[in-house]
Amino acid sequence: MGVKVRGAVLAVFEPVVTEKFKKREVVIECGEEYAGQFYSNPLKMQAVQDKMELLDGVAPGDVLDVEFAVKGAKHEKEGKVIWWVNLNVLRLRKVLAAGGPAPDVQRDNFKAQELNEAGYPDDLPF
Repeated sequence: MGVKVRGAVLAVFEPVVTEKFKKREVVIECGEEYAGQFYSNPLKMQAVQDKMELLDGVAPGDVLDVEFAVKGAKHEKEGKVIWWVNLNVLRLRKVLAAGGPAPDVQRDNFKAQELNEAGYPDDLPF
């Protein structure tokens, strides 16, 4: 069982294929509302091997329910230790296609962001 999120697709990348490994990455904008403000949390996930085909037909603007596994790894090279974490897509379901009927303003758990004078969201908690 994995972690489940709902979010809007910000980007879908081209597949990366080698002799032994293949992956395709997607960025999903999730977030949460706190004290009347929406705090964006874009998550870059990867679909690897046979899961890569799950991203066929997914486009920026689609709203997805995604279940993913959190995978961590340690790598040592030349005496240096590197740690990293991957979010591996297990399942996904398209909730709303880009260009489809307009979603509710809050898109189930999203709230429209107000922009400051520079055109960026005022999302800092202080």
